[in-house]
Amino acid sequence: MTTLWRDLASLGLLGADRAVPGQALARKLAGLNLDMDTDLGEILLNAAAVVRLPVRVRTGILPFEGRLPEPVRTDAGERPCTPKSARHLSDIISGKYPLALEEFITVLASRKMILPDEQLPGLFDQCIRDPELWPRIRQVVGSKGRWLSARNPEWAALTDEPDPQRWPDAGKKERIAILLNTRQVDPAGALALMQSTWSADPPADRAAYLGALAESAGPDDEPFLAECAQDRRKEVRQAATAVLSLIPGSRVSTQLFDWASGCITLNKSRIEIRLPAEIPADSADFGILPTPGPKGEGLKVSWLRQLLANIPPGKWETYFQLNARQILSGFVQAKNSDAFLSGFATAAVRFRHSTWAESFIDIRSEDIWSGESGKKLAKLLTAEAFNRKTMELLRQEQLLAEGHPLTWVLCLAEHTWDKNLTLRLIRQFQEHLATTKVYNWSSWHYRRILEVAGYRSDPVLMEELRKNWPVQSPLWQRWEAEVERMMQTMHFRNRMISAANEVK
Repeated sequence: MTTLWRDLASLGLLGADRAVPGQALARKLAGLNLDMDTDLGEILLNAAAVVRLPVRVRTGILPFEGRLPEPVRTDAGERPCTPKSARHLSDIISGKYPLALEEFITVLASRKMILPDEQLPGLFDQCIRDPELWPRIRQVVGSKGRWLSARNPEWAALTDEPDPQRWPDAGKKERIAILLNTRQVDPAGALALMQSTWSADPPADRAAYLGALAESAGPDDEPFLAECAQDRRKEVRQAATAVLSLIPGSRVSTQLFDWASGCITLNKSRIEIRLPAEIPADSADFGILPTPGPKGEGLKVSWLRQLLANIPPGKWETYFQLNARQILSGFVQAKNSDAFLSGFATAAVRFRHSTWAESFIDIRSEDIWSGESGKKLAKLLTAEAFNRKTMELLRQEQLLAEGHPLTWVLCLAEHTWDKNLTLRLIRQFQEHLATTKVYNWSSWHYRRILEVAGYRSDPVLMEELRKNWPVQSPLWQRWEAEVERMMQTMHFRNRMISAANEVK
């Protein structure tokens, strides 16, 4: 055991609040290249980590004998992240303000600054886990980030141009990237790549590759997709049917609509549903499986729900000459409405129909917004529709119920809140606190709403939002911490934006 390790252990036992390192120990600590400006407790812990590792493995740290890579220069026009902004990013990544990452990246990009070098490895790892983050991150990684990503095979997959020649040896994620890239320049070539290994690929992989065709599917793909729709494996059939239904005029698209429209009639603005006496025998050929659905759905109800999920919602507007809200409202009154609304929600997401996503707010289906489709529908809302719809519904309510669709939309959508929306929501909650004498659980979901408000509201409103809190209310002590947390988040975001704007 080294003398330095014994000295550190002794100080640790004494306690950082009482320990005073001697001059000799202080010089040794400084020689470890530690941050000596922090508190003593953290210095001792960092020193122990550095010293103890070689002790545990009973060897010294071996010198590097390879060839060091050439230094990387920052490209002209790239401005390094300031120390102040780097500290803000550390607070975000550490979990203090996790939902502020996207805004931080947006602010950084607007000032043409790049991410701090020390945070790149962790962010690259996060992009591997969450691929949707990479398109946002890549604009601020800079030349050093691009160089660093090439040093790690996993990170390189983020930045490498997908190479079709690697298809035989590539894994599923890389193959999907190859497909998406190749489809943009050579749709037939991408399809040929899929077919070259199709018989040897696992069913789950085949389904994933079919899904990659969704954005670019056309008539030339129909023969192959029709063959896949009769695959022995359920996941492959369903994936093929989903893509076929995206092709206007395809045999699948036409047949699915014919079956569904034969069950649904409009009688004086009232939707009537007549399920078939027998499920068509060839349904499975189109990826529609006559199996019991969730919540005890019968075979026929499940069959129609699957049909609705694979039909572009806009076709129903043309068919009935009604808008999305009118159609959905009609189905609310129908028997087994939850199942059919679920089918429409899946279709709205699959076909990226923002008008139908907005109309789902009107029908107030808690099952839809609290389920798998809720977050996906919220992503389809435009910023204008989000703020308009939330203000419209907020005017009708004194206090949002837990299951109200607006509660879910506020928490799920990622749009910036209009100033009037923030002020109205907070003023209504303040009035609730002022007039309610006994705490109950009817408003517990406002904890989440206040948290989201801290991230989505304009920081300019900070001083205004500090006013009018009923601190004398018996409920105030239950909510003070949540309100303060909201204000701290807005204050952090304000400092984050100001720090970036200080750069000339």
